[in-house]
Amino acid sequence: MYQAQLAQLKRQKQQLKDGTHPQMLKKFKRLAQQYEDSLKLIEIRWDAEMQNIKKLHKDEIKAAKQEFEDKKIELKDALMIELDHKKKQVENERLTMDLAGDAIGIKPANTRKLRRRPYDPAPAPEKRSKQSPVQLGCEIEEEEKLKDMILINKVCKPKVQQSVAMATQQRSSITRSHI
Repeated sequence: MYQAQLAQLKRQKQQLKDGTHPQMLKKFKRLAQQYEDSLKLIEIRWDAEMQNIKKLHKDEIKAAKQEFEDKKIELKDALMIELDHKKKQVENERLTMDLAGDAIGIKPANTRKLRRRPYDPAPAPEKRSKQSPVQLGCEIEEEEKLKDMILINKVCKPKVQQSVAMATQQRSSITRSHI
């Protein structure tokens, strides 16, 4: 009996060296199965992470595009408001200006005339040149003014267009009267 057990242990030892022991083969199979399962889980987890990252990337791109469009609209609105404000300011300045060409009304101060002494010669009368009326234009051709007005009419709202048309008529009538 002792000899039989010793022979059996030697045979098992030989099977272990050869790699044919049944218990060892079972454990190797189970270990190989665990390894394959682990690889599958890692691959599934990796695919899920990649999909999540791609989805986040697409969402960030979409958010960046939306933010860009919003900022673009906001900037456009701000510029339109600023332009309207400047147009109103120019219109107010134009309306407050005196288009007739009168100077502000500044006249030279009268000097006191003293009586003339008998030995002084008579002073020569001063020649005064006629003051030319103040011109509001910057020597711009009438055609250029009309082109500018047409361009402004395309941009402005209908109410502003009517007031600009009236201003053009006034300006042309004033220009004709000065010519």
